[in-house]
Amino acid sequence: MMTFSGHRRCHHLSLAAVAVLTVLAMAAPAAAQVRTYSDPRNTPSSSDIRSVTYANHELSTLTSVKVRSLPRAGSVLVRVAPPNSDVIYNARVTRSSSGTMTKQLTYVTNTNSTAKACSFSASWSTSTDRVRVRVPHSCLKFGKFLSVHWMKASFSSAGHSDAAYGRNIGRGDSPGCVTPTEFRGVGRGQAMGTVHARLDTAGRFGDGGAGGFSRVYRACRGGTYWIEYNGDTYTVAAKGR
Repeated sequence: MMTFSGHRRCHHLSLAAVAVLTVLAMAAPAAAQVRTYSDPRNTPSSSDIRSVTYANHELSTLTSVKVRSLPRAGSVLVRVAPPNSDVIYNARVTRSSSGTMTKQLTYVTNTNSTAKACSFSASWSTSTDRVRVRVPHSCLKFGKFLSVHWMKASFSSAGHSDAAYGRNIGRGDSPGCVTPTEFRGVGRGQAMGTVHARLDTAGRFGDGGAGGFSRVYRACRGGTYWIEYNGDTYTVAAKGR
């Protein structure tokens, strides 16, 4: 079985959690978790990663690869996956010497690889020796909301390659917990996908009854918040602590 270092298979959620999220609507922005890592020096300079920056926003991942002497032609591969998983998305950007860029997103499991339609963006700057790749979370359909993603970048050119270390990067400014400011921004009628993007967490199932259900979210300062959702529309009906 094919596996990826530092990953484990992702699990299915209850029906109430899976129904989350046919569409992840726009949410109020919060600062992404941004981490920059240096990379050991290699040769030749045209395929040597100096550093990589991973940023995990609410609505997209952004990977910035700094090459010691970025050539006009080459290929960048950005991998995004749940931590400890054997499923992964590969976003590949290839640039020819004429300046033409091609982009492809592929979903890889331990049994197959499938190309996915996705309008992700990329830039290639030889003046700054940097390649940037941004992939919307709406393209990364793992079956549940993720507050942390594993990210890894590699670069290749003229038969040589270099790979940066993969890292777990939290999504949003408070992955896994809710701040008072985030909770105050939740209002009646908001879609559950919007709420989870705003809170940087999907919380856990609370209870359910006729016409609705609740989810419970860990507060960053201790304790919990709860939100009740309409069972038909998956929109906020009430909230409290």
